[in-house]
Amino acid sequence: MKAVFDSRPGSGYDDEIQSRYHFPNRYLPEARTVVGDWIVYRATRRGGARIGYFTAARVIGIEPDPARSSHSYARMADFLPFDEIVPLERPGGFHERQLEYLPKRSLIGRTLQGRSVRVITDIEFGDIVRTGLKETLSPANAVRLELDPAHLDSDTLA
Repeated sequence: MKAVFDSRPGSGYDDEIQSRYHFPNRYLPEARTVVGDWIVYRATRRGGARIGYFTAARVIGIEPDPARSSHSYARMADFLPFDEIVPLERPGGFHERQLEYLPKRSLIGRTLQGRSVRVITDIEFGDIVRTGLKETLSPANAVRLELDPAHLDSDTLA
């Protein structure tokens, strides 16, 4: 399973998104489903930032907040910032398919409010990450990143 974790500066949570994501325990069921798997972070409008997905990371564990029994921490690894912010919408719809069923675009904020941790499909996750890392994953960068056949060993090529 994959998920979206909403994040915003000045939220009042004890986040250090590269290493930990602080959240209320009402999100524990969703968060537990992604332990060992990947998530994308989404900046919210409330943070004053440009709304959209901005990085991926892997959830390596969940532990209770020792200071606030009603909260927990998701421990993060493999933090991977995107080349650019990925908007909620993609050509032909939304990255999160659940948003396509809303009768009005103006309901997006209300629909996502109170759902700061939500499960998404592997396809949705892949679409977001490929868009966010479009430049990094470009074949033109293969030589620069030493991902071209001349730099790969025989085990990698097999």
